[in-house]
Amino acid sequence: MNNMYNEKIARETLVAAGLELIRNNLIARTWGNISARISDDEFVITPSGIPYERLTPNMMVKVKISDLSHEGDIKPSSEKGIHAKAYLHRKDVNFIIHTHQTYATALSVSYLDMDIEDAELSMVLGNKLVTSKYGMPSTKKLADNVESAIVRNPKANSILLMNHGTLCMGESFEAALDVAGALEELAEKMVNRKLKPEGNDNGGNSENDCEKNAIIDIAKEYVKGRFITFDDSHYVRKLSSLIDNNTYLLDDYVQIAGTNIGTIDVGDLKQASDATKSAIGKEIKTALNKSNIVFIKHVGALIAAPTEDDAKACGMILDKYAITRLYAAGNEAVHKLSSIDAVIQRFIYVKKYSKKAKDL
Repeated sequence: MNNMYNEKIARETLVAAGLELIRNNLIARTWGNISARISDDEFVITPSGIPYERLTPNMMVKVKISDLSHEGDIKPSSEKGIHAKAYLHRKDVNFIIHTHQTYATALSVSYLDMDIEDAELSMVLGNKLVTSKYGMPSTKKLADNVESAIVRNPKANSILLMNHGTLCMGESFEAALDVAGALEELAEKMVNRKLKPEGNDNGGNSENDCEKNAIIDIAKEYVKGRFITFDDSHYVRKLSSLIDNNTYLLDDYVQIAGTNIGTIDVGDLKQASDATKSAIGKEIKTALNKSNIVFIKHVGALIAAPTEDDAKACGMILDKYAITRLYAAGNEAVHKLSSIDAVIQRFIYVKKYSKKAKDL
């Protein structure tokens, strides 16, 4: 193999790569993971649960491809298994990016297995766009399903991870980054072909702002100790009008937003009495005790989280889920998470990862 990284350069490249991926809106917070091959038998990977902005070269973890054993006291990413499977079967791959990027993740809910007809994109992505079968995050089942997809499609440089995200592979960081970018370009075209976005409609007129601010004021009166914000982006407003917003489509949505998300119809607040506003406030409080989000019918969604940063993260996940949910609407060939999988993931996130975030 000609272009493997030496360990020192690999560690430094992972730090720089994380920051570059953030700038390109392909990863955020501690989401996703990246790795670099340093030999036929080993790779280095980002650690578990540490924001990319805080990473240093010595935090990267050396992992054996054969058995996933690692050196040192720092835990490697829990998704190390999917990286190992890729390095095992793709000897030409020296760098891997696992992302939860918006449009490619939206595509991941469908059973895509298609030739890439665009000649320019196929030069970067390979000959096919394929999806691995579903496995819960960090499980052997997920790694085995990714392995199967790679073995079946040895020339595909990206794999959609069903209901989860992507795996983008390249000879170098630059090549893997090109794969992630080309994949998002293709995915956005495919999703928008169905959604047919019209202009840059992101709420923002004075009437909507007054209604949104009135809802926030009511929420702040009844929900204490959490940062309150509101998402009235175009697709979230469209989603708020649907009857069922507990369709489990994305791992990170059920983890971070919750599994029991309600919808409240506040009516015309300009005409509402104090008693009506009080009743709405109590309903909002009850809904936000069950999750971090409650939809306000035809208006958008209230978000309540422990910190402003957590609320921003929840908003990012909600925007992606809204695109995914609307893309999936009316499509019977869509894979949904089981309610058991959703509840388990929410429980693990709340008990484990949110605690880890507080400790950072």
